Amino acid sequence: MLNLNLGSTYRKGKIDVSKEVVPANPAFWAKENEQHIFEEREDGASNYQLTLALEKGQITALDQTVVSIVAVFASTACTSKMISECLTMMGVKYTKNILESSLKRLHRYQLINFSRFKQEEFSVPSNLRIITLTDFGSRLAGALGVRHKFNSFAVATADCYSIKSRCETTQLICNWLKNLSDDIQQFQVRPIISVNREIGAVVRPSARIDICDETIYFEVPRNHEDYLEELIEKLHRYELVFGKDNPPAIIINGENEEMNREIFHALQKEKISAKIMYTDDLANFGGGFRTSIYSFNEEGKKQIFYLKTG
Repeated sequence: MLNLNLGSTYRKGKIDVSKEVVPANPAFWAKENEQHIFEEREDGASNYQLTLALEKGQITALDQTVVSIVAVFASTACTSKMISECLTMMGVKYTKNILESSLKRLHRYQLINFSRFKQEEFSVPSNLRIITLTDFGSRLAGALGVRHKFNSFAVATADCYSIKSRCETTQLICNWLKNLSDDIQQFQVRPIISVNREIGAVVRPSARIDICDETIYFEVPRNHEDYLEELIEKLHRYELVFGKDNPPAIIINGENEEMNREIFHALQKEKISAKIMYTDDLANFGGGFRTSIYSFNEEGKKQIFYLKTG
């Protein structure tokens, strides 16, 4: 099985990002009074039926690849579009209909879950379908040799803003792979970095990307009541892990520039030693990716970084 955390895995097929349409409505902004609802299964297969299907080869090679992709992002969440992009970059041949059939089969065999977001004032959930792993799916991925971390209870009980943060983390990694797979050495989803747990020197970034022998950590906050306090506390834990003399590079992927400015002004008072840069949900789509990273000077003026690689 391919190592799905390596940038080289995603160099077999290219996506023309210049033709990519920037979404008009950001999919993963947190909203008030929102619920995360799992879809029920009709005629779901039993564990015995799943075992029988595996023995008879009814779980196809594409099915296994899709489960493996979902497992790599098991601590986050995917959409069918994200899975489709990964398959394209991996050079896997498929069609939209074949992929949809695969997803429905995996759902029937309880290898993945489907879920949607619903706001209280609307009677039906949104059309956006979220795909997460199940315990059965995690076992299959493990048997296929896919290294991953998965906690079904943590996913099932996560707040909506947390699920949306995890979805945006997957989107962020996909966007970086689409644009920079030739330069990305590897990535990790929600890795645990620990030096001394007794003093709280442990931090779990949203993502880590190693590119051109440099490491970048990403945080993907979503707007909720305590998000600023939680983010500041987490950035201080980075200092405990890395020390103030060896600050890491951190890119904060806020929902939009307005949110990032709010974070910037809050951090001005904290004297965080890390090298903080910013991006936002819509900035790293399409042809604008190379100028998607920015910072603010002391007066709050936006300064754009051009991503040079290779």
